Amino acid sequence: MTHIFAQPRHNLVIRLVVITLACSLIAAFTYSVWPGDFLNHLLISLGYGIAAFLSSAVLGYLLPHFHQLGRALLSIVLTLLLGSINAAYWILGSWQWQHLPKLFPGMLLALTITGALTFGFYFFEQKFRMQQALEVAKRQQAEQQQALLLAELKQLQSQIEPHFLFNTLANINALISLDPNNAQQLLTRFTSLLRRNLHSSRQLVGTLNDELALLEDYLAIQQMRLGDRLTYQFAIADGCNHLPFVPMLLQPLVENAIVHGIEPSSHGGHITISATLHVQTLQLVISDNGVGFGNVPTISGHGVALSNIRQRLHHLFAGAANLQLQPQSPHGVIATLSLPLTPLMQLSERS
Repeated sequence: MTHIFAQPRHNLVIRLVVITLACSLIAAFTYSVWPGDFLNHLLISLGYGIAAFLSSAVLGYLLPHFHQLGRALLSIVLTLLLGSINAAYWILGSWQWQHLPKLFPGMLLALTITGALTFGFYFFEQKFRMQQALEVAKRQQAEQQQALLLAELKQLQSQIEPHFLFNTLANINALISLDPNNAQQLLTRFTSLLRRNLHSSRQLVGTLNDELALLEDYLAIQQMRLGDRLTYQFAIADGCNHLPFVPMLLQPLVENAIVHGIEPSSHGGHITISATLHVQTLQLVISDNGVGFGNVPTISGHGVALSNIRQRLHHLFAGAANLQLQPQSPHGVIATLSLPLTPLMQLSERS
């Protein structure tokens, strides 16, 4: 159970400051009622206040499992006893039981003040324990959210488009007898793609270079399948390759460009993947000159892949990252992914 010694140092300092100020005000009040030496009034008042503070602390340490309200009442009794002994010393110069009637008016006032202080400490401790429980709950929620995101990422990475896998295996099978060299190249790329995908599935954050290497294998396979109908190029600015990056954000966008843009076009098309750094924001652009949106000027991101990307961006970056799609002239689509660099670095450190 939480007790006063487990609280942060600044909380203890605050309590001592509050006690000192409260005791000073009480001393000023008693001085106005019973004239005398103000210093004696202050020392007597501080005696009760410090006794309340120490008794609450010691009882919390020695009796951590005792009922808290019972501890508070016991603290009041100890505070009255210790504070009265201190008061007798400063008023009468010594402590004798026969002096007790003389201290009775002051003890009534002390009982009121001590009760207020003790129950103040009681509710202060309750608030502190509630804050601790809230912090623990928030930390557990953050850990659970990160575990959920990692599970979602692994699910995405383990579900590379089945048609792509089957088509690739079918192409390899067809090329084995017709063109063994191309079959070997295709198999090499396919093996590399699966190996990189397995590696990235074990981490929440990798590097942009890791994602680009996976895209290189993916596009090379698609180019072997589509032939001259697909061309592509990378335009990566200096310093971007080794920046932190969340896996499986670019591959679905490139796959969309091929499946919905290049393949339906009778002439095929070209894909460009570029990366630049603008004012602490990593910006990635995937553009194609495929069939585009047709007569629809813009789209809001329909489809499972785009929905998954936006959902992951929302969870990971809390609205600071975004994905935009717009038509390219004369035809095609431009997908722009903007990721804030500082949260990316923080994700990399946590992972």
